[in-house]
Amino acid sequence: MKRLNKILGIAILVTIALSLMACGKTTDKKNKNITEDEVIKYINELKESSSFETELSEVDENVIINTYKITDTDTSVIKAYVGDGASSEELVLLKGDSTGIKEVVKAYLQDKEDNYSSYMPEEVLKIKNAIFKQYGEYSIICICKDNKTAKGILDK
Repeated sequence: MKRLNKILGIAILVTIALSLMACGKTTDKKNKNITEDEVIKYINELKESSSFETELSEVDENVIINTYKITDTDTSVIKAYVGDGASSEELVLLKGDSTGIKEVVKAYLQDKEDNYSSYMPEEVLKIKNAIFKQYGEYSIICICKDNKTAKGILDK
């Protein structure tokens, strides 16, 4: 009888633990199936937000491919906006292998930080605090002054 009570008690504890674990489950956008239209909505909302100090202008895909030194032919630029020459601000949406893009972006941001530190050091903090979010095969890179607002948009 004692053994049965012990087994029953353990079974109840396991059930409670599993129930609590299921309640804590959150949706991770990185693994979420997200459409291109949904990600473009993020980009448009970011572009129109107060996160940026300068007016962003759309740039050609080839500019970003060359600037980011993208060599993977399966990576494409969906949308890309940059600030004027007096700003490090930019907003880029890439599509491709998330691991490869992550490495490219990491190297790009380091190069950009190094370059700006010598001639526009006031822009370095924006670069250091750049937002990099991945949603499945889509990656967003956002360099802006108001990271709090930008993160709020991307974390919806």
